[in-house]
Amino acid sequence: MLTAFLDRLGGLFDRRFIVAFWAPTFLTAFLAALTVLALRPGLGTALETWARLTANAQIILGAGALLAITVLAYLLQPLTFPLIRFYEGYWPGWMHRLSAWAIDNQRATLSRLKTAAPDTAGRTGSADRSK
Repeated sequence: MLTAFLDRLGGLFDRRFIVAFWAPTFLTAFLAALTVLALRPGLGTALETWARLTANAQIILGAGALLAITVLAYLLQPLTFPLIRFYEGYWPGWMHRLSAWAIDNQRATLSRLKTAAPDTAGRTGSADRSK
């Protein structure tokens, strides 16, 4: 079922969409569902419940999940540029306090590291190698 869906998806969307948006969304949704199922009712219980469903119910649930993943990937596509800018540190103005705190924290850590290890510039090892 998944291979047939991917073949049809390839006809509807370009390769870039499938590789850059759909596949990561699918993988994230799959791992999230697997984690929830493993932690809450238990994976064995979830598999038993799935096996008790009729074939039509399994097809409908599977197709619904694939459709939901496709819609989510399509909705996340326009957020690529803002997300990359966010990762690069170009945060929106309303996050200025968090940005300032993070920069101050990094500077304090760097200062602490510089004072903790003075004058280690020329050393390559801890023992005298001439012996």
